[in-house]
Order: sequence, then C-alpha cells, then structure tokens
Amino acid sequence: MGVTARLDLLAKLLWLRERNWAGYALALAGPWLGFWEHLALGHALASATFLTFFPGIMLASLIGGRAAGGLATLISAYLAMYYLIPPLDNAAVSWPGGWVEVISFLLVSATFVALIDYTVAASANLASTSRLLRDSNEKLAGLARENAARLPQCHVVFVATRDGKFTYEEVNPATLLLYNLARERVVGRTIDDLFENAVAAELNAHLHHCLRLEELARRVKEALF
Repeated sequence: MGVTARLDLLAKLLWLRERNWAGYALALAGPWLGFWEHLALGHALASATFLTFFPGIMLASLIGGRAAGGLATLISAYLAMYYLIPPLDNAAVSWPGGWVEVISFLLVSATFVALIDYTVAASANLASTSRLLRDSNEKLAGLARENAARLPQCHVVFVATRDGKFTYEEVNPATLLLYNLARERVVGRTIDDLFENAVAAELNAHLHHCLRLEELARRVKEALF
C-alpha cells in the first residue's frame, strides 16, 4: 500500500473517530460478539476465557478512542465474570484465581487501548506534518518555476570604467527579485564592490573576454562589409 493510500485510509479512520456513535456502537456490540463466539467455540477456549473479547476491544479503541475501548473492556469483563468464570450466573468471582484472571485481562486490555490510541494520534500528527511538507514543497516548486520563467529576462547593464572595472548601470527588477537585492545596493557599484576578490576577478575576466570578442566581431564585420 502506497503512502497516499495509507493517508487516505487514515483520513477515513479519523472521520469515523469524529462520529462518537460509531465507536460507542462498537463498544456495545463488540463484547457481545466476543461472548457469543466464546460460546460457539465451547471447550476449545476453556483455558482462554477472555481471548474472544480482544478483537472487539481493539476495534472499539481504533474507531472510538480510549473512552470506547474502556467501555468495551468493562462490558467484556462483566460478561466474562457473570457467564464464563465460576460461579456462573453470578458476578462474584472467586478469590484469588478468578480475580487474578480478571485483573490480568483489565491490565492487558488497558495496554491495548492506550497503545492503539497513541498510534492513531501519532499517525494523525504524522499525516498533518506530511500535508504541511507537501504544501511547502508545492509552494517552493511554484516559486522555482516562477523564477525559472523570469531567468530569460534577467540581465544587467554594465559600464566599463577607465581603470578596467565594470560598474552596474542598471539591473532588471527580475534579477533583483531573484537574488533578493535592493536596486540601491547594486546600481552605481562595481563588481569588485559586490563580490569577493576571486569571484570579482573571474567576472571581470569574463566581461573583458566578451568585450574582446565583440570588438573582434565588429572588425570582421567592417572588413567584410
């Protein structure tokens, strides 16, 4: 099952959890189903009085949360004490054997209920974080596409000074936006003012090379035409 399918399943589960009646309906029906299943299996479960009650408790906890899981646990314990643990048809369980079995069941059920509720809550938080991350990624992707669309329009105007440096005469607004710069910080300043020495030297060399090529192209054009 993919991530999207798991998130969709979790969303449906959370939708059910918001309807309290669903969880409490399971809390009421689950123990009775477990009881009837125990009766149907008969002697096969003679030594596992509470085994058939656990699925209903877990399902009630999953759909209804801790309250529904706790209610299912109490109903299951009462049904077992009254109908399954000697003396039958009487909730007065013998001591210590009967009560040890009941208390053990209550502790195990409480652990199941707490773990299921914690898992659902943690999954919900994870799904919320995943949605926020997905939205952020989509926003960043949109900004990247927007900036990429502006790139062909991004340019600057340089003026070569007598000392061989280049001054920013004008800067396209898209360039300023792309690099998050204010026009006043760029226009009128040289490459050496804005960049470190190594970077400035490389940019200056590149621009000088472009000027030489432009001059060479101009001479070739004059010679041919």
